[in-house]
Amino acid sequence: MPRLLRPLLLALAFALAAPARAQSDSEDAVGRAQAWLARASRTTIALSDEDVRALERWLDDLRLVQVIQPERRTVVFAVLLDLAALDPGEVVPPTLQTPQLRMRVGRAAFAALGPALDLSRDGATQRWLAREVLGSEAETSRARRIEALECLEGRREGETLSALLHCARAPDAQVRELAMRSLVGWPDDGVHFFMLAQFETNERRPGWVNIALVRRHFQTVERIGQGRAAEALVAFLRPALVSTNWRDAVRALPLLTRVDDALAVPVLIESLGLWVARREAGGGSRRVEGEFVAELRRRSGRTMGAFPERWSAWWRARCAGTLVDDPGQAEAPTSRAGFYGLRPETDRVTFLIDASGSMNEQVSEGVTRYAQALEQLLGFLDGLGEGARFRIVLFDSKLRIWKDSLQPATRSSIAAAERWAAYQRPGGGTYLKPGVEACLRVGLDGKIDLRLLEEDTVIVLCDGETAEGRNWIWPWWREVAEESCVHVHCVQLGSGGNGALEALAEVSGGEFVRVP
Repeated sequence: MPRLLRPLLLALAFALAAPARAQSDSEDAVGRAQAWLARASRTTIALSDEDVRALERWLDDLRLVQVIQPERRTVVFAVLLDLAALDPGEVVPPTLQTPQLRMRVGRAAFAALGPALDLSRDGATQRWLAREVLGSEAETSRARRIEALECLEGRREGETLSALLHCARAPDAQVRELAMRSLVGWPDDGVHFFMLAQFETNERRPGWVNIALVRRHFQTVERIGQGRAAEALVAFLRPALVSTNWRDAVRALPLLTRVDDALAVPVLIESLGLWVARREAGGGSRRVEGEFVAELRRRSGRTMGAFPERWSAWWRARCAGTLVDDPGQAEAPTSRAGFYGLRPETDRVTFLIDASGSMNEQVSEGVTRYAQALEQLLGFLDGLGEGARFRIVLFDSKLRIWKDSLQPATRSSIAAAERWAAYQRPGGGTYLKPGVEACLRVGLDGKIDLRLLEEDTVIVLCDGETAEGRNWIWPWWREVAEESCVHVHCVQLGSGGNGALEALAEVSGGEFVRVP
């Protein structure tokens, strides 16, 4: 054999053998991962950095198997699910040590699940997942179900829909919760009807359903339209929209946002008319009226205020195709005084004012931050009208509360509040959380008493960093305060702060204003 030909033949042989070797190495990776997981389920294994690096190399090999051997994708997916379960959030096996290393492997495997589903364009892996993992009731497969449900959140894999609906009824609370999360926002009438049924289930079995996920579904789904599911939703929400309980109305209104105008607008106008009539009779809720008007404005692009007859005329013209611009129906700019620019629609408000030592600082000659805040507060109250009610809470290292219940915004009550507030002297630290709890009537048991909570709005003013920071706000609100439906609007004086006021406004649906 010529000397120059031999190296060329060897190179060609190596190139031809490389795919076979890669396939063999990849097959070994599947076997090694399966053997390691089987051994780990029977013994205590402490992962070392070397073990983790080896497992991460196997993940690369497992990806290769999915590409070159489509028929083994479900086998690989099962291995990935088991490796993903190594994350300490759901540990399998429970004897494994070194949580940080488990987390590395588990998260790397979990990150590979989505791309693995993307490879299965014919839906074979998804069908296997629905049948063998989500549809399995065996306790030994629970960890796989958990990881699969977490992976499916937001993916909308059609082959898994029936299995997800099945899991959403499971007796296992975690499986049920994760399946619900995967269904949230799914644009399918079957999902819409299932979510509607959860309201009734929640009435029969409080706590069985995470009702916040049901609400999120109807608020985030791309469109419900005007079919049977939309009609059923409107029929379900109608009593709540006109309930005498303002919380029922403000909880129901956001669920209408994805329903087409043809079904939603007549109900909105009808409900607005009822709430306006209640106000004129001495009841009602300015906040509810404001939210109905805001939704009609969003749908129409027009500003016609809380005047149901104007909205009815607009809707008739639109349905008849005779709609023309009419500047005379535009809503006049409000002349009501604001609180540092905030003008929330409310007639039941509590002011939570910072009375810490820094509020003694002057903003102009002879005028402190505290005095300026009182001036803003009194101007806002003067514009509310005597049908409104209010109270004041001052916070520093302790609480000072003017009145335990809301007081009518009469001249005499406002004057009494002014005298009380002017007598107080700022001093001490900035402890926000006790003030928020006092405004929302949180009892010694850590829960809100909705029977005592009259206000629908809290306005907070603070001029610096709060003692507790911001990390408590989101979990506390979700666990304790979300059911209150109270909007918390926040004013931050100066460039300080630690993000607490921004977080409080965001989580409650309120506004945040920073005043230089």
